[in-house]
Amino acid sequence: MIELQAGEVIGFAGGEGHLAMDFGAFDGRVPPLGFANPARFWSDPLGLDPYHMVCPIDYYAPEIRDQLRGRLGEFTGQRPRTVEPICGEVEQDELGTAQGTWYRRGTLGPSESPHLALVHDNVDPSLGVFSFGTSVPGLGPGVYFFHPQTSGRINLDFSRVAADGSVYCYASLFGRSGRPVSPTRTILIQLTSETTLRIETQDAAECGPGPWGFQSDLADFER
Repeated sequence: MIELQAGEVIGFAGGEGHLAMDFGAFDGRVPPLGFANPARFWSDPLGLDPYHMVCPIDYYAPEIRDQLRGRLGEFTGQRPRTVEPICGEVEQDELGTAQGTWYRRGTLGPSESPHLALVHDNVDPSLGVFSFGTSVPGLGPGVYFFHPQTSGRINLDFSRVAADGSVYCYASLFGRSGRPVSPTRTILIQLTSETTLRIETQDAAECGPGPWGFQSDLADFER
């Protein structure tokens, strides 16, 4: 533990060739985040763990805090985040639904590459996002956006997808630029239980009326 005085400089960042800086904070005094599977993470008696990650900007004096919040948004600077919490959300898991982080079945270890997140965009939370790693054939690692719906089985918001035996279809996907994903694909997902998810991309431009079925390129994930 290092005690600091108000206004004391604690370090420097930047310089030629350095374009960004990772900046985070933990606070053991706040309630722990509600990850769907707490066993995935370590814990620390002082709260220096994923359960107690907080937005460091919120801890500045109001004048500086508000200035820094105005800089938060898309990395290009073109789209600021305007929805609270302005810093975004570290944890979006909703147990019993498709929303949140999913892990390739049977994998352990720190690598993020094999895994999957079904979440809302960190700049515009009204957008749904598939964040793919390396385990879903047909679409490479990256983020794929869509406009979530509140009912039906096409483009349904992840928080409304339940383990009800249904297969849900996602189409009209687009990238960060707003342009349609190429090649055009649809994505099928199914909660096979409250803690397991099946997903597959298929070569189709639209979902059609359904019902839909998985083929040979499916992948299974777990909480």
